[in-house]
Amino acid sequence: MPDGAFANSVGCGFDAHIARMANRSAWKGRFNRFGLGSLIYVLYLVIELFRYRPVDLDICIDGRNYSFQQAWMATVSNHPYYGGGMRIAPSARGDDGLLHVTVVGLMQRWKILALFSTVFWGGHVRMKEVSVFAGRNVHIRPAAPVPVHADGEEVGVGEVSAWIEAKRMRVIGAELGE
Repeated sequence: MPDGAFANSVGCGFDAHIARMANRSAWKGRFNRFGLGSLIYVLYLVIELFRYRPVDLDICIDGRNYSFQQAWMATVSNHPYYGGGMRIAPSARGDDGLLHVTVVGLMQRWKILALFSTVFWGGHVRMKEVSVFAGRNVHIRPAAPVPVHADGEEVGVGEVSAWIEAKRMRVIGAELGE
């Protein structure tokens, strides 16, 4: 597994899949030329919403285990915002010594669109399908290979492990492949 770091977030699942598809798209450059680069992510969100298959996730946070059936994504954050202003982890602070974990569990596809519209102000955390945790050590193990992102950039597929060390943060994740 590669060893690296992230500034804002690292995660796996649907958000990483969208980032991968958008960043690999030939359309991204065309959209950027017209100042519409962020719209490529919305386009792929709508397209991939019907193709992506959620996976079961096992998550361990500070020794406590959680299981999610058919989860869409799990993101570990050190900052409230990611993806151009989405407030994925509203309670996260870069100086609180904690990693904030946001999990989007089993949810109907149409509701993902509602979630997307509320994530810009942090309202998604009120949805019953969204779970929020905080801790110093996080390990996410998907039941099937899923894309992994670090700060919106593709870093591979697989598991994610992240932890806070005294006055710094380290992350190891994503078995490179594919």
